[in-house]
Amino acid sequence: MRKKKMGPFTPQFGRRPASFIGRQDIINELLDGIYDLNSPMRTTIISGVRGAGKTALLSDICEELAEDKGWMVINVSASDEILSEIYDQLIYHSRELLPLNDFKLAGIEIGPPLAKINVQKTIIEPASFYTKMMQVLDLLENKNISIFIAIDEIKNIAPIKTLAITYQLLIRQEYEICLMMAGLPQYVISIQNDKDLTFLKRSHHVFLKNIDLLSLRLEYERIFGLEGKSFTPAALDLAYLSTGGYPYMYQLIGYYLWKDSSSIISEDEIKKAVNLSVADLSKNVLSMAFNDLTETEQNFLIAMASDDETSKVEDIHKRMGKSRNYISQYRRTLIDLGMIEPVGHGLIRFTIPYMNVFLKEKIKEKSFVFAETNYNDKP
Repeated sequence: MRKKKMGPFTPQFGRRPASFIGRQDIINELLDGIYDLNSPMRTTIISGVRGAGKTALLSDICEELAEDKGWMVINVSASDEILSEIYDQLIYHSRELLPLNDFKLAGIEIGPPLAKINVQKTIIEPASFYTKMMQVLDLLENKNISIFIAIDEIKNIAPIKTLAITYQLLIRQEYEICLMMAGLPQYVISIQNDKDLTFLKRSHHVFLKNIDLLSLRLEYERIFGLEGKSFTPAALDLAYLSTGGYPYMYQLIGYYLWKDSSSIISEDEIKKAVNLSVADLSKNVLSMAFNDLTETEQNFLIAMASDDETSKVEDIHKRMGKSRNYISQYRRTLIDLGMIEPVGHGLIRFTIPYMNVFLKEKIKEKSFVFAETNYNDKP
């Protein structure tokens, strides 16, 4: 039987990597805000493109608070069952704090994602999620416990509306409760623009950008140095520059190098790791991010693909044959979605590295299919 092993690089979505850098200042600031009763950070929304590190950041904050006996951490993902999952976890974590005459455990059903506890109340069971939450929070009031609810993969679904409205009511009642949500920009925008959830527009918003390249260079040197490995100067430059500052690409390249590299890492080894990483990036991020967009948004990105580093907005206007107002509108939308960013007057670029490479391949594929179709249509 093979032994399980774990390196410091984790390109697996939903799992916190051991080498998680570039976000500590954000984590510290959010934790300071959570402990400040008057801070707007007690209601925070974290957004960013796929692979930006949203889940890892949320996990770090949950871990930190879970070590403090004054906090009860409820950690869930957005789903149709989120309300019952939050309530079940609240009861589960309260089992040693609440007196037996308030809650009687009828039994335990073992199953993912954790032990499900069937609770029978000795008093009348309230019907709504709000009154259920109020009842438990009232029982916890004298325990000096604050509740932290963390929601990953946020989406604009009916249970999220119920949760957000309930949360707002609980805040008005001055219960000790905080809410932190993380999700893709398009879902966050949808939630913030919902007429029933306008108060979330006033919440603290953190958008995760790419990490500065120097931090990644230093971390590669440090991590591999602990294993007695080093880079040739050219190899190190190629390794950290190839990440583009994108957290997921940093994890991918590090993972493949950790898995297969010599004591002195060469340029050829970096090139091999980068090629493998770009293939994973295309499959796991670029294709999904592209497919999330509308046809017009996709066409805007395709119009940028022929440029190597930056694109002129004026060139996009000419290539798409649309008005400047039209181009300006979709430029703003794609910036809000985290797909592109301004880098100077009239200049934009992709935020996810290798997007132009991916799009050039898409253009080739479309051209080939079109040509093949025309060929087959000939008599």
